[in-house]
Amino acid sequence: MSSEIEAGGLWGLARSLRAGKKNKPKFTNCQNCKTALTGRYCHECGQLADDFQRPIWSLVAEGVSDFLSLDGRLWRTLPQLLLRPGRITRHYIDGKRASHVPPFRLYLVASLLFFTTFFVVGASGDDVENLFNLAPNAAKACEEARAEIKEDPEAAAKWEEICENPEAIESKELSVDDLNFGEGMEAYSQLVTENINILLKEPQRFWLLVQNWAPRIAFLLLPFMVIGLGVLYPFKRGVYLYDHVVLSLHFLTMLFILMTVSFVLPKFLSEIFVFVLIFYPFIYLYRTLRVVFDSGRITSFLRAFIMWCGSFIVTIFLVVVTIATVTITA
Repeated sequence: MSSEIEAGGLWGLARSLRAGKKNKPKFTNCQNCKTALTGRYCHECGQLADDFQRPIWSLVAEGVSDFLSLDGRLWRTLPQLLLRPGRITRHYIDGKRASHVPPFRLYLVASLLFFTTFFVVGASGDDVENLFNLAPNAAKACEEARAEIKEDPEAAAKWEEICENPEAIESKELSVDDLNFGEGMEAYSQLVTENINILLKEPQRFWLLVQNWAPRIAFLLLPFMVIGLGVLYPFKRGVYLYDHVVLSLHFLTMLFILMTVSFVLPKFLSEIFVFVLIFYPFIYLYRTLRVVFDSGRITSFLRAFIMWCGSFIVTIFLVVVTIATVTITA
């Protein structure tokens, strides 16, 4: 799991533990900048006026109290976020913020849950290892092909050449000569080839590298979406980059939550839930554009369609970037 995500999660936890509301300031002046205090937080530097020197159960009680407060906001936020597209986004942009979880915090938690669930109950290193077992799969395919083409002697003869040594298929595909990147790139070609061979021999290492890089690269979805919205709404009166950021955070949070749910559902339900993953995000985006930017039906549909097609292209691009990064850094 990405160290950046873990750091963000720990930072959020630390903030919640520091936020006890029942204790009055213990100092008259800020211990950091010596400014006279008018409340629990210094209005000059923002430091909390607390030394935390009290029994551990008091600190735990404060943490539980703050968690329940956050939990209340969370249960007010999630149903509206998932079922009423654009409503919370519009409220947040208009200034109604105290009753809902902030967009970035919600996005951070949702992405953390998604990647944790994906790497724990989704795909695993064993799945990757099975995927990399090319020779056994090739041998099995050869046996199936023999049975299907036994009535065609000419085709059977050609197939027998391949089936004589299925291991040669992967070694041939991974030769340095085949990975020709042009003149002056022999060293780079050699490096990539060696790394691919290492990853094929150690699938678990490949999976660990994917776990390390995927969360970092996935965060690029946010700026891509913000840029896309900026292109689609270049001269919309009263619409600013801030609005695009809030909308993108809420949309990606919804997407992470849906994908997390798909991993934990039983198999028969997850197969049905695939249709939700395919169609609901587009409907959600369409409704969000209508509510947040007050766009017409046709223009909202066209913009949502362009964003949806662009998201597929960007996702494929990021997958390729992830694989390339893993290959180069193996």
